[in-house]
Amino acid sequence: MNNSPTLDILIWWLFAIIAGLYVGKKKGYNTGSIFFLLLLTGPLAAIPIFVLPPNQEKLDDDAVNNGNKKYCPYCATAIPVEAIKCPRCTSNLIEETESNNTPSPDLPQPKQPTTGPIEKKIQKEASALRIGLTVLAILGIATLCQITLTLT
Repeated sequence: MNNSPTLDILIWWLFAIIAGLYVGKKKGYNTGSIFFLLLLTGPLAAIPIFVLPPNQEKLDDDAVNNGNKKYCPYCATAIPVEAIKCPRCTSNLIEETESNNTPSPDLPQPKQPTTGPIEKKIQKEASALRIGLTVLAILGIATLCQITLTLT
């Protein structure tokens, strides 16, 4: 059976969409956006999806909703349900557990999460990746147009 180049391109396109959707969902990204991006750019956009950092906020929210994690009442970091000390702010959580999850009045009020240097670096890298994905989308559309014109 002799496959045409068009069929080979479509198979690779479909493979890139399926692989990108799987990895994007595991990393906590919106699958609708990823599908649209992959549909337009195909294999070009699948590569950055594999190197993007996970959407930790979304993954933590899902873990809290599933009951696998809870938020620290002092720094609002997602931590394991069994934790007795927060790994981020090192607050002792035993008193809270013993008093039926009601913090005593002499404990400090919960702090708002702060953006540290690591979080700022991740935000800058995410912005750079968004720009890269936009460029890849444009290149993918141009490549698709070129392939379409070549085949006609």
